[in-house]
Amino acid sequence: MTEPGSNEDKLARLLRAAYTETPALSPTARVAILERTLVEVRKRGGRRAAAGARGFLYAAAALGLVVLLALAAVQLWYPREAELATLHVQAGPVELQRTRTRILWFRESSTVTLAAGETARLAAGDRMRTGAGAAADIAFAEGSTATLAAETELAIARLDRSPGGQIELRLEAGQAAASVHALPSRAPHLTILTPAVSAVAEGTRFAVAVIAADHTFLAADAGTVRVRMQEQEARLGAGEELDAILGQPLVVRSQTPPQPALDPLPEAVYEPQIAVAGQVVSTPQAAPAVLVEIYVNDALQTTLALDAAGRFSWDYTAPGFGSYRFHAVAQSARGKAGAPSAAVSTTYSKRAPAFQLARTGQGELPVSELGQYATRESVVTLVGRGTPGETVVIYLDGVEVGRAAVDASGSFTFQFTAPAEGAYPLRAVALDDAGYASAEVLLATIVYDITPPILRLTRFPGDEVSAARVTLGGQTEPGAGLTMNGAPVAVDAAGSFTFEVALAPGPNAIRLIATDAAGNTVCSTSTILRK
Repeated sequence: MTEPGSNEDKLARLLRAAYTETPALSPTARVAILERTLVEVRKRGGRRAAAGARGFLYAAAALGLVVLLALAAVQLWYPREAELATLHVQAGPVELQRTRTRILWFRESSTVTLAAGETARLAAGDRMRTGAGAAADIAFAEGSTATLAAETELAIARLDRSPGGQIELRLEAGQAAASVHALPSRAPHLTILTPAVSAVAEGTRFAVAVIAADHTFLAADAGTVRVRMQEQEARLGAGEELDAILGQPLVVRSQTPPQPALDPLPEAVYEPQIAVAGQVVSTPQAAPAVLVEIYVNDALQTTLALDAAGRFSWDYTAPGFGSYRFHAVAQSARGKAGAPSAAVSTTYSKRAPAFQLARTGQGELPVSELGQYATRESVVTLVGRGTPGETVVIYLDGVEVGRAAVDASGSFTFQFTAPAEGAYPLRAVALDDAGYASAEVLLATIVYDITPPILRLTRFPGDEVSAARVTLGGQTEPGAGLTMNGAPVAVDAAGSFTFEVALAPGPNAIRLIATDAAGNTVCSTSTILRK
């Protein structure tokens, strides 16, 4: 039954009127009524379909909203990583690898490189790697801190949310120092694991260094650290340290402050780069846990790590000419410093002039074994090398006696006139346009000598002998050459000589000639008669 007044009721009356109540209607009128009827049917069906589609969409939207609300509730309930620590980069680079939950069980991993001054929040599962020369600090929510040295790898294995919750760190390489906050319960709550040991601490300052996979170094500055290696266990108190080496017993000893020693430096250098190197005198195992501070003229310039042999090196660039004094202070990873090293010094100077030769009007002068140039001429020309454009200043007994300009080829000449016989040590410095002088060097020692050497016989067999061979001896000037009848005779450093002569029957002439370094000569002639 249709409801009176409804669309269905109107449609039924229209059909009755077309076929029963108006039999006189023509076929054309009846077709028109049927077409109107079909149009109404289509309209009614379309409205019902549209209403059904709207209902389906409303239901789907409601279901989607319910699902989203359910997912939000689960996301809020699902546990996420607790970021309960902060990484502070003191010197970069520091590489940080971390994994975070995004939606339900979906996790996202990322790696970032942090520079000096940057910070990052940390959670369990995060890993850090410090580069060469890098350093970083970790501050935990409960008050403990950890410091990572250069080239260190550390992972956060556990980081509990609850007050007094456990902190577990895995030190895989390098070295770290920790200051563990004391809790009211006094229960140990920070553990550092290395490939060789586990170290548990509470209210403690201590340092750990991984020397090798089977070797860990530990030292405590305050509190107590419980160290366990396989079946062995030891306790470190304040001021104590130990080396945990797999297969060896744990032996606790008192800490030894590291003591650095610097290698000697040359008296002068002529390039701005000054190579500073040295070593730390400490137990070999503890050496890698040491940092060395280098001071230049009492000002801290850099901090160096040690190599596996306990040595350190650094190239310092001098900002200008002058003297530079270096000393070092070695500091352990937990801040314990030894006494300063003995200082070493050098002078960054202009390159001093170099001497090449001396010559007179007679030619080039030979240098003697004493490094002197001896001549019978009072005027000597000195030839040397220096830096083009500089001036060579020559001194005698501290008094300037002349200057020579260094030409574009790097050569200079200076003419010296000896006022009288004697030795004249000439010293020189190189002077630049700014007036800065090089280190003073001995340029040459000129010996002006016009006096013949002495020559006397102190051993002579007499004017007449019967032997076929005789020995003669005497004295001449040290450094002089000696010949007998043209044949060389050996002269010792004191000027003494001895030689044998084979005599022929009859008179034998003995002619001795001594020549000093300046070319002065003296001659002695004698005759020995063999009977």
